[in-house]
Amino acid sequence: LSAAGKIEEGHATVNRALEADPGDLSALMFRFWPADANDIKKIHEASPALQAFADAHPKVAGVWRSLGRAYIAMGRMDDALELFARAVSLAPDDDELRAEYWSELGKQQKYAEILADAARITNMGKRNWQLRWNEAEAYSGLDKRVEARAAFSAINFDDSLHVDVRKRA
Repeated sequence: LSAAGKIEEGHATVNRALEADPGDLSALMFRFWPADANDIKKIHEASPALQAFADAHPKVAGVWRSLGRAYIAMGRMDDALELFARAVSLAPDDDELRAEYWSELGKQQKYAEILADAARITNMGKRNWQLRWNEAEAYSGLDKRVEARAAFSAINFDDSLHVDVRKRA
């Protein structure tokens, strides 16, 4: 709607979406993020409004996830990881969210934290392949080759996964 010149109607639509689901990542992007999601200065300028929205919706994982992404863009890694951990605690069954969190932990070489969180998951073999992949990489990062090989092998032998994922494992 904004692209069609209907700016006010676009804002109203995004606001309605956030009223219905304050954690909707797309609506959060439209409302709080700059058009250029790589413009660190504009992200920094927009973050107080996103923080206020998050504070107003403390039990909504998506808001904390979006704010965590903003903090990553601004280089505030420790704060971002805390926000991702908070989001995961609010939505423990959201494998996509947890995989993003573990991916960010992996980039910071915090492999032990990934494995500690993975130890709390009882059915890892049935969870999202990205979680399983991050767990395998964490083992590898800690030079636990046997465990890493076992984790990658489990992914490789999972017939439910795309062949390219299995082949890479």
